[in-house]
Amino acid sequence: MKLDVGCGGSKEYIIHKTRGDINCDVLNPTYKIQNFIRCDALHLPFKKETFEVVFMYDLIEHLESPLKALQESYHVLKNKGILKLGTPNALYILKIARAVKRGIYSPHKEHISTWGLPELYALLKKAGFKQINIRYETYLDDPHKTIEKVILGLCPFKALKHRQLLACARK
Repeated sequence: MKLDVGCGGSKEYIIHKTRGDINCDVLNPTYKIQNFIRCDALHLPFKKETFEVVFMYDLIEHLESPLKALQESYHVLKNKGILKLGTPNALYILKIARAVKRGIYSPHKEHISTWGLPELYALLKKAGFKQINIRYETYLDDPHKTIEKVILGLCPFKALKHRQLLACARK
């Protein structure tokens, strides 16, 4: 069985597709989601070692205690189960360039925290995960303006060129 924690359901993210046999979120969805359960990622109402896979995409940056949510996911994963997680890359060069232009760094209004690859790796390790693989990815990106395309094209560092971090970690 698969669990999608923070499955969404807001009109803003209607393109998001649920991935789980069971899908949960702290808010009621604004559209129909199959097998939906309303619950908090910090207190998952499932027995220990229930799921083979837990998905947490674009969630931990919204949480007051991302470590607690990861520990909860770890708890409901079967032995050798897999966590698949996505979160914004703190080092995304366009995010940095926008901060320089504004003179202040202002994260997304609903984000509490953000991570670079080493910090996300350490967070997953602290939650108990093993065999952690994190890669850079660009998805759900708005079309870039010409200057943004130039900045991305000139940037020689892979760690700065991608909007998202995607992690796969085994229990």
